[in-house]
Amino acid sequence: MPTCTPIFTESQRFRQWWLWAIVIPGPVFLIWATIAEFFKITSESEGIVTFFVLAMFTLVFGIVLPILLFHAGLQTQVYEDIVRVRFTPIHRNWQSFDFASITAAEARTYRPIRDYGGWGIRYGGPGKAYNVSGNQGVLLNLADGTTLMIGSQRAPELAAAIHPRNTDNSSGPG
Repeated sequence: MPTCTPIFTESQRFRQWWLWAIVIPGPVFLIWATIAEFFKITSESEGIVTFFVLAMFTLVFGIVLPILLFHAGLQTQVYEDIVRVRFTPIHRNWQSFDFASITAAEARTYRPIRDYGGWGIRYGGPGKAYNVSGNQGVLLNLADGTTLMIGSQRAPELAAAIHPRNTDNSSGPG
C-alpha cells in the first residue's frame, strides 16, 4: 500500500439529475404505500403481514438502496508507481495497477452506453470500465492484453500523472 502523498486524486459521485429523477419516484411511492398501509391496519386491525412485507421492501428498496447510490462513487489515485481505483461501496479494497503492468495510458472521449453499456463497473467490447458520469476517461492498456477505462472529469490531468512514469509508453508524450 502506498505511503506517500498521491500525485493525482479524484473522487466522483452519481449526481446526474436524470438518474435521480428515475430513482426517487420508487422510494417515494414505497414510503407513501407503507404509511397508507400502516394507517389502514391501525383502523381495521388487519393486514399486519402485508404491512411488514411492505415495510421490508420500503426499508431495502426505498431507503437503503437510494442511500447506497447516493454514497456510491469512483475514487482514483495515482502515486509514483501505481494507479489505484475504488468503486464504493462495491470495492472494499483498492484495485491497484502498478506502472510495470501499464503499457499505455491515453486520455480519450468514449461512448459509455455504446462502448461499455452505461456507467458503473462495466464490461464491454473494448474491455472493462469504471465510470460514474460523462464521456471522458483514461484508457489503460495492460501488459496482459486487457484494457481498463477509468472515467474522469479531469482525464488529461490523470493521463499526464501516469504518462511520465510509464517507461513503455506507446501512446506518445503527454
